[in-house]
Amino acid sequence: MTDAGEQSELLRLINSRPDGVRVFCVGVGNEVNRPLLDQMARQAGGLAAFVSTEESFARQAKLMRQKLVRPAIEGVTVSFEGAKVYDVEPLALGDLFFGTPLRLFGRYRTDEVVEATLRGQVQGAPWEQTVTLDFTKQESKNPEIERMWAQQRVSRLLGIEREGKGSQREEIVRLCEGYSIVSPHASLLVLENDNEYKRWKIEQRNALRVARDRAARDVVQQKLTELRRRSEQNFEVNRGEKLVSQPTAPASQTDSQAGGQPSNPNVQRQVPSAPMPQSSRRGIDLDFGGGGGGAIEPFTALLAIGAAGMGFVRRRKRG
Repeated sequence: MTDAGEQSELLRLINSRPDGVRVFCVGVGNEVNRPLLDQMARQAGGLAAFVSTEESFARQAKLMRQKLVRPAIEGVTVSFEGAKVYDVEPLALGDLFFGTPLRLFGRYRTDEVVEATLRGQVQGAPWEQTVTLDFTKQESKNPEIERMWAQQRVSRLLGIEREGKGSQREEIVRLCEGYSIVSPHASLLVLENDNEYKRWKIEQRNALRVARDRAARDVVQQKLTELRRRSEQNFEVNRGEKLVSQPTAPASQTDSQAGGQPSNPNVQRQVPSAPMPQSSRRGIDLDFGGGGGGAIEPFTALLAIGAAGMGFVRRRKRG
């Protein structure tokens, strides 16, 4: 594990690399410094991959090769027209490789339809595409989304500290306290019950947030349970209706039975199985030339945009 001084030196060396040189990082094991490797690769126009002890190294190597041999969208930028979008994270998007999601997290002040324009270069040629985002609703069912935004900002501020560009402690602590985030500058205190907090005169700043998040999580869990139940029912119905055909009895034997029923008790009539329900997820393909493609899929307040998915997460509008 590198200390703060060594991390700063590594990042300085990365920034002083020759022009046109990219750096790709691979972390093996469960105890690698992911934030540092991510930052090193991102600053050097590359990307980082991680292989845990439970994962297949061969599979991860194949995925990395796919990214290296496919063209990247270089110098990706995004602009918004139609709404007051602000506090977007990350500040710099860098390059986008095949199959690699690029996610944006931000806030907006006005409820309206927004046009997001993505720009970059593919194999030296300019690339641009505009998609429409609907910000006409306030989102209150996914409170974890605003924590995702805060985590991204905390990560960026910690990166500034790793580069040795000054302490960001005050802002990091503020975000961690406001959004229940653990960082090198903030931790969570868990006591046995509410009386213990009162006893030690500790303010439970996140009590309302925790209760709200749990309620939202319970609603999602109920929906998942219902979907699972329906899926199991559909499976049982399909399995029950799909009968195995036996050799049919002669027509004379079948016709001789009352009501036209077959005389052979082993003969069963096949019933076509019920069609499986179609997915309700909607997607919009992005066209960016020879590098593969992805889809834009809205998940209430999360929108994946990009070559393989680029996300813009909208935070619940402040009152």
